[in-house]
Amino acid sequence: MFKKILNINKEINNNKKTIHQKIQSIEEKKDIIKGEYDKWGKKQKKKNFP
Repeated sequence: MFKKILNINKEINNNKKTIHQKIQSIEEKKDIIKGEYDKWGKKQKKKNFP
């Protein structure tokens, strides 16, 4: 029984990690769309338009 709980806990933690990675990649894609990063993941220099 206790081992089952540990396994469930491990699964939850793995799911949290994958969810976090998915959120991170979505955030990066949003930044790419906004032009903050180029497509290779390097942060662009901010262009300040008057």
